[in-house]
Amino acid sequence: METRPNGPQIAVFIDFENVATSAEANFGDFDVTAVMDLLRTRGRLLIKRAYGDWGRFHRYRRAMLENGVDLFQLYSMGVQQKNRADVRLAIDALETVFTRPSIDVYAIISGDSDFTELIHKLRDHGKGVPPDQLAQLTQPFYRGDTSRTSALTRPPVCHCRC
Repeated sequence: METRPNGPQIAVFIDFENVATSAEANFGDFDVTAVMDLLRTRGRLLIKRAYGDWGRFHRYRRAMLENGVDLFQLYSMGVQQKNRADVRLAIDALETVFTRPSIDVYAIISGDSDFTELIHKLRDHGKGVPPDQLAQLTQPFYRGDTSRTSALTRPPVCHCRC
């Protein structure tokens, strides 16, 4: 990864359907500003995208927009459409590898482990974060639950899960 004066260039992809559901069940709310502030300490956020049904999660729209996150609307259409956000996020992340080669780090923020294969592919293309920063970056999202970090112990891609 190239050393830059303002730190690495970061693309943030948020699977909001899973993040919000998990955060609300475990913590009562999802604080997007805290997440973005933490990521800003690690580098320059060039791409910030969140995928979800914004009619369903309307109470989060203002905070997302205040943090410069682009909202991608994916309407909830029942159980069969459950993975729509996952697929769209994965396609957009891989497309970004080729259209924005200056991006150094991919932060995939999700409430599940559906993105393991995406992480492997991003690693194959040399994208990620240095190993020593991975634990520091993800630690605040676990609140002491180390059972959820097993998928994160293999750098370099930051896969933040709530």
